Amino acid sequence: MSKLFIILILNVFVIQGFAAPKKMPESVRISYQTIVNGKPRTDGSQISLLCSSSASRSWVENDSKKLLPSIAKETSCIDFATKTTFQIAQFSGGKTINTPMAFSKYPELTETGETEVILGYACKHLKTSLRSNSIDIWYTTDLGVKGTPAMAYGVPDGLVLKVIRNGNYEISATEIKLLKQKEAEPILPLEMGETLDLPLYRHRITENLITTVNVFTNEQISFGNEIQNPADSD
Repeated sequence: MSKLFIILILNVFVIQGFAAPKKMPESVRISYQTIVNGKPRTDGSQISLLCSSSASRSWVENDSKKLLPSIAKETSCIDFATKTTFQIAQFSGGKTINTPMAFSKYPELTETGETEVILGYACKHLKTSLRSNSIDIWYTTDLGVKGTPAMAYGVPDGLVLKVIRNGNYEISATEIKLLKQKEAEPILPLEMGETLDLPLYRHRITENLITTVNVFTNEQISFGNEIQNPADSD
């Protein structure tokens, strides 16, 4: 009887162990690569995404800032609590601007029922279109976090690991890092700066790249010559 009792106790612990829910990470960092016509881009650009269950922030890491110091540093943020996205630009002088957009303004996403395993995580397949472009999106809910590296195509209720546009332009996750509590950092910035509508936001980005140089403003451009001003006409 004692052996049977011990076996029953062990079975209870084993069942409880299998039934125990997996602890979800508080935040996750994902690295993506861009593949064009089957070949990874080699210009050094890399998309990074930091996300939790309620917010995400993505950005592109490249050397364009070194080549064009005046270019604004842009980040894409998603607040799942308010169902709002924010495109944020920070200029070299310290000024920050942002433009918000509601989830409802993005393309409608359609579930296909297809699935795929990406980096060990089960993903669901979504389809949509944007300005005549066909978009395929794979996202997972296994990690309990949400975010996308390409929010212009829509915001799924999970973590996007792959996006394909027109079958030949792909953004695909290459690494998923589950962050420990001590590695966690704020996802949404505390200061988003001046809020603008989208056209004015884009105008400010473009305007910042233009440098105006004054030429011949109150400058003497003739030396040693007698200047004959034209007579006033009747």
